[in-house]
Amino acid sequence: ANLLKRLSLFVCKQTRFVLILSSILMAVSIYGICRLKAESDIIKSFPDDSEILVSNRQIEQHLTGLLPIEIVLRSKADNQTILNHSILKNMETFQESIKNIEEVTFSLSIVDFIKKTNSAINRGNPDYFKIPETDEKSRDCLNKASIYGSSIVDRFHTTDNSVGRISVRMKQVGSDRYGEIMSSIEGYIDKNLSSNLNVKIT
Repeated sequence: ANLLKRLSLFVCKQTRFVLILSSILMAVSIYGICRLKAESDIIKSFPDDSEILVSNRQIEQHLTGLLPIEIVLRSKADNQTILNHSILKNMETFQESIKNIEEVTFSLSIVDFIKKTNSAINRGNPDYFKIPETDEKSRDCLNKASIYGSSIVDRFHTTDNSVGRISVRMKQVGSDRYGEIMSSIEGYIDKNLSSNLNVKIT
C-alpha cells in the first residue's frame, strides 16, 4: 500500500516526466515491433554439428535438394496436347529459368526424356539432344522413353498427354526465401509462358 501511495505521488508530481518517458518507451516499442520478422526454418533450429544437419548438407551437396516443388501444366485448347512443339519449347525455357535459381538442385520433365531419346535414336548424336520439330516425333520419342522405365516416365504426363509435370527439388530454405522463389516462378509464368497454358504450382 505504501509503495502504491508513493508511486501515485511521484506520478502526480512528475506528470510531464512520466508522459515523456512513456512516449519514448512507446516509440521504441513500436519501432521494435515493426522490425520483427517471422520466419520458419527447421534446419536452423539444429546445432551445426547435429547428425540431421550434417546429413541434410551431404544430401544437398552430393544427391539432390529435399524441398519439392511440383508444377503442373495443361493446354487450354481442347485439340492440343502438351506434346505440341510450342508447349514443349515453353516448358524447356521455363525449366531453364528454374535451374538458374541458386537453391534449385534438380529439375525433370517429359522434355528431358524426349530430348534424351531423340539423341539416343540418332546414335547418341548431341546435335539431336533437342525437341523434335514435329508433334509426331515428340510423341514417338516419349513412347520410346519407356526404356528409362515406363513407371518413371509416366509420372510426368497423363496417358492422353493433356497434362505434364515439372518436378523440382531445391535446398532447404526459410519461409522468407521460399516465398521469394515462389514469387519469382509465378512472375515468370505470368510474363513468359503462353496464354494457352494453364499452370499450377503445387
